[in-house]
Amino acid sequence: MQRPGAGIFSNREGVDTGNDGEKFHNTNHFVSTPPGRQKMFNSRILVKILILLGCLIAASCTSAVDPAVTEPQPGPSEMEEAPEFLLSALNTALEHLRDIQSAEVPAEGVEWSAEPVDLGDLVGKGEYLLKSGSWEAIMSYPVVAPDAMIVSIQLVNRDRGFTWEGKVDAQGEVFELAPDGVLAALVKVALYITDMYDVGFPMDANVWNAKMVDTGLIGAGKYELLIEDWKVKVDYPVVAPDATIYTIGISNESVGFDWIGEVDAAGNVTLISVSGVE
Repeated sequence: MQRPGAGIFSNREGVDTGNDGEKFHNTNHFVSTPPGRQKMFNSRILVKILILLGCLIAASCTSAVDPAVTEPQPGPSEMEEAPEFLLSALNTALEHLRDIQSAEVPAEGVEWSAEPVDLGDLVGKGEYLLKSGSWEAIMSYPVVAPDAMIVSIQLVNRDRGFTWEGKVDAQGEVFELAPDGVLAALVKVALYITDMYDVGFPMDANVWNAKMVDTGLIGAGKYELLIEDWKVKVDYPVVAPDATIYTIGISNESVGFDWIGEVDAAGNVTLISVSGVE
């Protein structure tokens, strides 16, 4: 006869407890769970599942609003269109250069991207960097009335070793500036000639009117500089600045003076020939 309270699956052996001959059955048996306890157990599982789901949802929401995870990182400033007066000045300068250096300058109608240059606290001046392929144009201008505007331009192509500097005024007239290396070499020659000869050679290199001359050769630069009766021709290879040697010829027909010499990167002047002086 089955004992009351026993489960339907039982494989028990009697064990004598020593208490009035009663036996305790506990080997390999299944005991059914009372309905009340089963309901409490199910409730606890449900609560745990709800808590787990809540944590997952909270973590998901936190990740969704975390800027470090989902917000795009700021990128470099985008290029913008250059002001019309700058493009006009650049095109005027390029047209001037095509007449003397057609093989070296950008073709007509190329597109330029533009980026404003941050000048910090400097006021009264603007600057843009324009790019087209390997060409760069650094353009600066004063903040003045349009009819008084003079735009300074530095045109560079490092791949070709090309550098040109000049200015374009509001009337479209182009003024060329000799490169810094050419002017520095001219200053050295001016000091040398003034020390050696009494011919009244101008000392201020910045007052010379400069003009780029087409050599027809890639990697060769040439400038002519004029002031009053003085003429200066400067030839140089387009190489690293510390390897550049400038060949300079100076003449003044009114005083019959002719001088040819060289200036190296260290500023040393070497005389090649001179005439018109005792």
